[in-house]
Amino acid sequence: VYLQISQNAKEKTDLEVREMVTNAYGNVLLARESVAIFEKNKTTLEKTLHETKETFKNGLIEEENVEQLQITLTQLNSSLSNANKRAEIALNLLKISLGIDINEEVLLSEKLDDLAVSNVDLTLFSEDFDVNNSTDYKIQQNNEESKRLLLKLERFRGLPTIGAQLNYGANTFSNNFDLISTSQKWYNYSNFGVNLSLPIFSSFRDRARTQQAKIAYEQAKTQLSETEQRLKLQYQQAKSDYEFSIEQYSAVKSNLNLAERIEKKQQIKFKEGISTSFDYTEAQRQLYSAQQNYLQSMIDLINKKATLDKLTNKK
Repeated sequence: VYLQISQNAKEKTDLEVREMVTNAYGNVLLARESVAIFEKNKTTLEKTLHETKETFKNGLIEEENVEQLQITLTQLNSSLSNANKRAEIALNLLKISLGIDINEEVLLSEKLDDLAVSNVDLTLFSEDFDVNNSTDYKIQQNNEESKRLLLKLERFRGLPTIGAQLNYGANTFSNNFDLISTSQKWYNYSNFGVNLSLPIFSSFRDRARTQQAKIAYEQAKTQLSETEQRLKLQYQQAKSDYEFSIEQYSAVKSNLNLAERIEKKQQIKFKEGISTSFDYTEAQRQLYSAQQNYLQSMIDLINKKATLDKLTNKK
């Protein structure tokens, strides 16, 4: 039983480490994807700003349009610098989670989009939750069994004990020892004894210890029942969160496509002089917000799937 407790504890640790590494891996991809998006937005904005400056020099637009784009570019540069720092920190955290020196080079072969898609598993919604597969439930089962055995031990302390012993041997009583001599005389001896121990009075110590062990056993059974109910509730919550993350991922992805089209239309209108810099800047902000929401929806999907896998002990 104690060996099984240690094995379950190791299994729980393995699951926690797997979840931690999954989250750390996803955070690195998220940070790098953020950097890529900021760099793409910066390139587009710098091109637009350059064209706007040339148009202003020709006196076709107001200086406010140039200044508005410069403000956006400054904010974008600041966000890009912060994203680069977060990407480096996220990578070092992943190395630590994997037990790798932070000075070692680590290459990530996946992209955040691919990892998010691979974590969409609709078959999980049709599966039933078996609490017996949960590591936490196994640990509580071990706890209940160990308390039952301890109660059994305390009850056995009050039982009579009996023991027996048997001795047999031979002696020559001679000054000289000659094992192979035929004239050597041997004198046999033997004895047999029985010991019976019957507990009579122990100042109620044994009875108190038995009662304590019984209470501990009853508490363990209650904890097992509570653990079962808690795990079922956690599964419902984790399953609901995972389902919502999939829906959110699909909705945010659709919103991102709309935001990209709106931004492109406003960019064309702005260059043609039929839209103000305020309208174009607002479309940019909407696009940047949609991009960040899309990245967050992907990392949420990955993390919720990792939580569900940990709860169901899915390898």
